[in-house]
Amino acid sequence: MGVEYGVDLIGREIESIGIRKAPSVVFIDELDAVGRERGLIKGSGGQERDATLNQLLVSLDGFEGRGEVITIASTNRPDILDPALVRPGRFDRKIFIPKPGLIGRMEILQLLA
Repeated sequence: MGVEYGVDLIGREIESIGIRKAPSVVFIDELDAVGRERGLIKGSGGQERDATLNQLLVSLDGFEGRGEVITIASTNRPDILDPALVRPGRFDRKIFIPKPGLIGRMEILQLLA
């Protein structure tokens, strides 16, 4: 159930939210959880992760040429992402958002108070 569940869930969710609900924005948080470079983990856990990443790549390619679907992802580990994820046409733009300083943190806390 492991590989099939992960692959099916990623593909089905991205396609239903993105393509069927267009125009839309698809946000993937913690991309490094599924987008880690392939082949780094040996055994069945690595095979599941690789299969899930392959399905994600196929789903992302389905958005190509569709101006009504924007895909955004976040990670705090861009150094371990698979090169296929960051090639032109996929996640090819990187925006670095630094940690807030003291004043920024105070402003965030005031918003949440």
